[in-house]
Amino acid sequence: MTAKRSKKCFPNVNIHTSNMYSNSADTLKRKCVIPVMCSMVIAAALTAAGCSPTIDASTASTMQDSIAYVRSTLDAADRKAFDTALRDLNDMLFNRTDAVSQATIGLYRPEALVRKILHRKNAFDVILMVEYHRRQHP
Repeated sequence: MTAKRSKKCFPNVNIHTSNMYSNSADTLKRKCVIPVMCSMVIAAALTAAGCSPTIDASTASTMQDSIAYVRSTLDAADRKAFDTALRDLNDMLFNRTDAVSQATIGLYRPEALVRKILHRKNAFDVILMVEYHRRQHP
């Protein structure tokens, strides 16, 4: 009576113990191998997305060294765009005459402001940031 009752309440449950563990290896593969493979694919994609070197602006010397290294990893066209972006960033920060810009510069030492802006950014982040700022403030 108990077997019939459990069969009605749980139609997918196998009551016979001889077949209960026959597919345990396949179940283990589905439960363990597939999530591990998915996590490996995700990790590889994230690693490939973050391959470009970033600027370490924690100190002035490391900022100069890391800018030189980031610049050396770029091809000629990207290097030219990166150099232009750095020059334009300098012009935007320090050659402005409006009161807001002067007040912002007054809050920071110029070197510290540049370090704060460039820290942990790669070349393409700097290029896009300057292009965005150029579009917003012609």
